[in-house]
Amino acid sequence: MAQALVELVSETKSYRIQTDDAGIYQFADLPMGEYTLTFTREWFTTLTEPDGNTYLLVTKILEDSQYMSAPYIRTVQFKKETGAAGWNPVPCT
Repeated sequence: MAQALVELVSETKSYRIQTDDAGIYQFADLPMGEYTLTFTREWFTTLTEPDGNTYLLVTKILEDSQYMSAPYIRTVQFKKETGAAGWNPVPCT
């Protein structure tokens, strides 16, 4: 899985690394033990409907061969507001 977050977790420590464009990753100098390996990938895309409405789609895939029999895929949609009527940012305090 290209550009995915790979997490390796033991009872005492966790390690995180990003895969490269070919989906290759390597954890160096790991102590012996039992680990849980998970892969997470997240990306976004935009979609414009024929009526002009634009949406931002954020998709996340989680794969865990130990606890899941299939990947968990979730997409969340955000509709772009027309104009700035609902936009009223305030500075952090």
